[in-house]
Amino acid sequence: MSRQNFKQSRRTLLLSFGGVLVISVTAGIMFFHTANREGPAVTSIPDLQTAVRQSLAGHNIDLKSVRIRRVGSNNGTFSRTEMRVAVPSTFSTLNFNYDLSRAVVPFGATVVATERSEDKSVTMHIKKDGVIHQSIVFTIKQETQ
Repeated sequence: MSRQNFKQSRRTLLLSFGGVLVISVTAGIMFFHTANREGPAVTSIPDLQTAVRQSLAGHNIDLKSVRIRRVGSNNGTFSRTEMRVAVPSTFSTLNFNYDLSRAVVPFGATVVATERSEDKSVTMHIKKDGVIHQSIVFTIKQETQ
């Protein structure tokens, strides 16, 4: 093999190796970028509502007994669903809060609960991106003797 053929073969080999290297790095970056995405940027509200309904059903709450209404914001630009549920004094809102929190986490939401002793009620707000999308108000049924 002549010296010129050797140089040309070496050059072709280096260019081929360089091309394969560039393609491999580019493919790796694209794969890494795609794999690190955190799902869809926008969670649909029906997904959160389904998680809430499944949590209620999972705690033996008859969905027919739940009163539902729409609550508007002060400026009228946003509204949320409020569910009102009467529960017996044996109902554990703490357990429900735990289960609901686990159900809405995949959608990027959290549950914030407040208790009002004078009303014997617990309100749980499902928040996403700083906005309350849904609320559940549990009120303790008056026990009759």
